[in-house]
Amino acid sequence: LHPQHFRLMFGTDVVPDRDHPEYLKAANLSFGMLKDVIARCQAAGIVGAGDPYHKALNCWVLVHGFTSLFVEGRLRW
Repeated sequence: LHPQHFRLMFGTDVVPDRDHPEYLKAANLSFGMLKDVIARCQAAGIVGAGDPYHKALNCWVLVHGFTSLFVEGRLRW
């Protein structure tokens, strides 16, 4: 685990938007890959039916939230 990498990627003031098109492109590519994996898993019967976008967003939020809590020392094992 490299908390400093996570903080650099998600804890900065730079937001992927029209002012930073290279970050927007990278963010869309990353999320698109996750959405595509969800859709392939749905086609294979591994993941249930539903909008792959919403399922990918749920996964993204879950992992991001868990990692944020872990990196900040708010989770204890």
